[in-house]
Amino acid sequence: AYLVLVLYFQHAIPLFEGPDEPSHFQHLAFLRVEGRLPKYGAQADVPASPQPPLYYLLSLPLFAAVVEDAPALLRDLHAVNLSVYRWEDGAIRRSERIRQFPRPPNPRLFLHDPALTPLKRVRWTSAIFGAAAVALCFLAALRLAGDGNLAALCAGLFAFNPQFLFVSSYASNDTLSVLVGAGAFYLVAACAGFG
Repeated sequence: AYLVLVLYFQHAIPLFEGPDEPSHFQHLAFLRVEGRLPKYGAQADVPASPQPPLYYLLSLPLFAAVVEDAPALLRDLHAVNLSVYRWEDGAIRRSERIRQFPRPPNPRLFLHDPALTPLKRVRWTSAIFGAAAVALCFLAALRLAGDGNLAALCAGLFAFNPQFLFVSSYASNDTLSVLVGAGAFYLVAACAGFG
């Protein structure tokens, strides 16, 4: 049920509209093109705050399978993010395949070339990390309480939280962070000698 809802959210959220999604895609494109993690500072390779690299390293194979022209995508996303993070006003006009919607009245931020739509498949890494976090939450609660119904309730409260469903449906390193937390929860339950 969690994955069905995430699939619905993935379909409903337009590409690049998730919080910081252009930045997460730029991190992946940079890693693919340059073969190294981005540098930060006054001349940052990716105009966003530093991010933990594990999500990008784990998502890179799917990204590489989906993206045909990573250098062009990197140039487009760099221009977009220079504008989004206000490093350079109007830089988004240099992007060939991503444009900014005039606002208001349109609630969307970006219009993109339909050729970029396969990038939505990269969102599956967030969904998979989220599903693994839900499973670990269930197993930890089962270990602690010894009651399958209570464990299902705990995992359900976690899985069907609208914010978690939303975060699980776009390219983001948040679900991997949640998975690490769920893994810690399971280790605590195992080390405490329950179950």
